[in-house]
Amino acid sequence: ANRILDEGDVQHALTQVVVRQLSDAAGADLQLAEPFLASVVQQVVEADAFRTVFDGAVSRAHHVLVTRGSTDFVLDLKQAYGRIKGTLEQVAPKLASQLPSERKLDILVLTHNQLSAVYDTIDQVKRIVEVLTIVGVVSVASGIALSPRRWRALALAGFVLLGTAVLFLLALVVGRAVLHSRIGDPVYADAARSVFGVLTRGLVVQTVVIGAVAVMVAVAARFTDRHGLPAWPRATRGAWRWIVHAVPVPVLDVDHDGTVSDAEAAPGAVLARLRLPEPRRQVRRQHVARALALLAVGLVALFDTDFVTTVAVVLFGVAALYFAVVEGLAAWRGPRHPGTEPLPGSRL
Repeated sequence: ANRILDEGDVQHALTQVVVRQLSDAAGADLQLAEPFLASVVQQVVEADAFRTVFDGAVSRAHHVLVTRGSTDFVLDLKQAYGRIKGTLEQVAPKLASQLPSERKLDILVLTHNQLSAVYDTIDQVKRIVEVLTIVGVVSVASGIALSPRRWRALALAGFVLLGTAVLFLLALVVGRAVLHSRIGDPVYADAARSVFGVLTRGLVVQTVVIGAVAVMVAVAARFTDRHGLPAWPRATRGAWRWIVHAVPVPVLDVDHDGTVSDAEAAPGAVLARLRLPEPRRQVRRQHVARALALLAVGLVALFDTDFVTTVAVVLFGVAALYFAVVEGLAAWRGPRHPGTEPLPGSRL
């Protein structure tokens, strides 16, 4: 509820709902002052005290929503009415006197008939998900068990899972657009789209994590299918050496004969040289493209607080940023065109 209330579109929609209800209750005289009243209501909606009112309304509405055979699904915001009227009395007493003495501020979200349709839809979706999950797991397990090349079958299953995750993300994007187009009022449409984004953000994170794991499993299975299990120790050692060489570390300035120069050997000398990371063999534009892609992924994972919900995503973002720097340094030292040698030396 708090994340939903943080959305500016939701705050604006709540303000419009409250202002319209107050204006309808007070009569035509208050309609002329709606812009000023909206500014007062907006301040109340944005205040921390309103979160308590909003959380309580959502909690009560949630209890109604999960109870079959319940009445309409309504957000009851009457506790905010006293705060709105009290604030208005301080800045515009004459306008506040036009407000009714008692007023219910209710937002009707779904009627009883609409709730019944929601329950039926949820039941159907649950049954479909259960059947598809069982059929999918059995099919994948049977396919891998019966395949003459099981590692290749496992790799194919991983790529299929990745494709499914991508399709699911596209379905969420399409669903958000459809939801926005089905609501006639632009204010409510923007608020509904923001709420949809907040509610599905956890699904998006889980889908991204599942897709990443599927890719790693698929690549590992494909490698095993091509080279066999005995190739893994050699590949692991090679990957470790690449990681070690990719770490930029300070080094002493060593002469061609292997001796350390006097300037660097002096007491308190600053290790001002930096060993450049590997690899430096691709064309510069290839390193630049990878660096930009990794930089974008790392920044999103670290600085988008709504997206960062797991430690795994944070670590992935740190790794992506690090390798973005590695690729950037490699691009700076790499050749501009294919077939040319990189600049001599491996230190900056």
